[in-house]
Amino acid sequence: MTNKQKILQLLEKECQRYIDLTAFTFANCHASYLANELFLDRSNVSRILNDLHREKQLIKLKGKPAYYFSRKVLEAAFPFATFPEAFSSREEMQTLLQFSSTSRENTLLKNFHLIGSEKGGSLHPLVHQILPLFYLPKQTLQVIVLQGNFGTGKKLFLRRLIDLGRLLHYFPENPEVFYVDGQLLQEHLFDYLEKFHQQKNQILVVATNDAPQKSLALINNLHYHYLNQQEELLLVILANEQVDTAAWKDITPFVLQFTDIRNRSTKEVLQIAQVILLNEAQRLKRTLRIPKTVLQVILAQAQNLHQLELLLQHAVANSLMSVRNHEGAFLYLEQPAFTSSQLPHLEEVPEIMTIRPEDTMDSLADCFVAKKEDQQTHSALLAYLLFQYSQRTDQHAYLTKEFLTEKLLSSVHTILTRSLFSQDPILVDNLQELILQIFMREITEPADKAAENYPDSRLLPLQNKLEQQARLLPYSLTTVQQALLRQTLADAYQLVASIDIPIVVVSQYHLLAQLYVNTFNQAEHNRRCFYFPVSQSRPTENSAKKNHRLYQFAYEINRGQGVLLLTDQTSYKAVMEHFFLKTKVITYCLTLDSFALLDDCIHALKSSSSSLIPLIPNLLELAKTTEQEIQESDLTKRDRVTKLFTKMSTLFPQVDVYETNDALYRWLLEVNKELNLEITPSFILEFRFVGNALFQSKKNKQPLFILTDEEKNTLQSLMLALEKAASYLPKTLPAFSTDELAPFAQCLQKHQDFQKLR
Repeated sequence: MTNKQKILQLLEKECQRYIDLTAFTFANCHASYLANELFLDRSNVSRILNDLHREKQLIKLKGKPAYYFSRKVLEAAFPFATFPEAFSSREEMQTLLQFSSTSRENTLLKNFHLIGSEKGGSLHPLVHQILPLFYLPKQTLQVIVLQGNFGTGKKLFLRRLIDLGRLLHYFPENPEVFYVDGQLLQEHLFDYLEKFHQQKNQILVVATNDAPQKSLALINNLHYHYLNQQEELLLVILANEQVDTAAWKDITPFVLQFTDIRNRSTKEVLQIAQVILLNEAQRLKRTLRIPKTVLQVILAQAQNLHQLELLLQHAVANSLMSVRNHEGAFLYLEQPAFTSSQLPHLEEVPEIMTIRPEDTMDSLADCFVAKKEDQQTHSALLAYLLFQYSQRTDQHAYLTKEFLTEKLLSSVHTILTRSLFSQDPILVDNLQELILQIFMREITEPADKAAENYPDSRLLPLQNKLEQQARLLPYSLTTVQQALLRQTLADAYQLVASIDIPIVVVSQYHLLAQLYVNTFNQAEHNRRCFYFPVSQSRPTENSAKKNHRLYQFAYEINRGQGVLLLTDQTSYKAVMEHFFLKTKVITYCLTLDSFALLDDCIHALKSSSSSLIPLIPNLLELAKTTEQEIQESDLTKRDRVTKLFTKMSTLFPQVDVYETNDALYRWLLEVNKELNLEITPSFILEFRFVGNALFQSKKNKQPLFILTDEEKNTLQSLMLALEKAASYLPKTLPAFSTDELAPFAQCLQKHQDFQKLR
């Protein structure tokens, strides 16, 4: 090895070491250090470094002494940064590297050109999960598992993954990929190994439906073979949805689960359809005009991505055969012969979508009809932070129109996740959006003067760190913006202060769960309660996966004293069994039968500063007492002095609970004439709770729940029954909108289900 090669090798090693430490001083990257380490003459080392710089293999930092950095190492570590031939100052270099390193994940995600890989997309967690693969030490055999049903996009995801690996120099420029059936490979393993060796395959893709335990022998054989050959192999397993995920995770941390097309957002499916139609327009060199009804019928028919592609291509081919669909360079797609009774609404799609051969996906994004959102004002800051949208699913809107905004959001998110708000991830998501709106001057009203005094001195350094990030803006923060930031942090702190034991409501009736959680959080002015929807977000998910997600969520919000779980009767046993052997989080589970139990639990946790374990006997007694109290109460009568009535009137101070309870009970009886449900005390109490919560929400003008179109369709028949009987409500009470009938309908649905179980 020549001296030039030794110097370059040592310099690359030192550069990589400092990058791995995220210490961008590069203190050893100069001629004196290299000469001492290699026992060479300093002047000769300096001359060789200058030669390498002229050959554009090194980047130079001017000064005395001069520093040199490997261009290859820097460009591999920061693939989206643009490096000059030389830096004029150390500040210039460190600013560029810190700026690039902070947003490394964002830029890598942005470069993963696949629909759904952006923030909030269905593939974003998968891309985030696989990225560490490229920063691990290379091994003889690395295994990743792509799990999902047919037509979920596994092979396309793999192709994009290979493209990203080439960009990061993890794979060679043209990696050899071999696809093979798992059973065939096991039967003729040695023949295939000889073939792999001849073709020099670096990536092996195996499709198998075998259990992980059966595939383990194949993995071991491949590992030993490539270990003897001293070669590297990436083994990609394509498995279906039914295979045991937990068993695969014992073999490799890279187990990626792909969702079906039915569980992906409508926007993503429409974007995929646009890509397919754009490819057809470019292939035929014609402008396509697609009626909205055509997309509705095809999307209703398609069960997977392969079928979606075939249906769209078939529609284009059919239209080509018909002369009447031709208008010069235009091609008008006619509706397919098959029909569907349930068509998606596709409100964001225009009546006629036009796709030209010269279009791009960025230009086609303008085809969608944007939904206008109300601008956030300072008067709603606290309500915005209080509202419990959902268990954390990355549903918040990231503003990605400009790189500057992405950089700000990434920096603010990093600061908040390392602050005292880190134990409330949902609050962090909402808080960072408010801070970003303040920085971008979307909230301009003056803040409340009461926030000038901080409730805790720990907020001062936090605000200073956030204000330092505002230096990226082309303007300085005004006094009003600083006051708004101060108020936002103060309000957010009040929501998490003095909470040692959070409560998680686990329910498949998630509209009711949202009412419980948001009502008590707003009444207590803190965020002690969370809710975890066990069926709405992932309808095809089995019980084990749901309970695993619940455990991860409980671990995330744990403050160290434990987490109290309140579940439905149907899920109580499964949750208890899953959490029984878990040791990282202290948990206890109770069945949530009414708002009264939740109220008692909150007061019990507020009055104690100890952990959850010594409180368990008291909580058991509370649950027993509350259940007995509900059963013994005659809720059909007007009784102002019962304990349950007192709790409800305290919870809803702006509502005349005495009058509304009577009206809601009469309404329930009228609705029940059609449904024939058993009117139990707990049923009456929950129906009244829903009504009073919605009346209070109307007066405060604060939302309590989010209703999706899918849930609205599911509850449609019960909502019609409620609407028909709504004439029995007094005219003095505010009328309920159609959407506001949904929580009542879910209350009826819940007690229908419980009656069937009995």
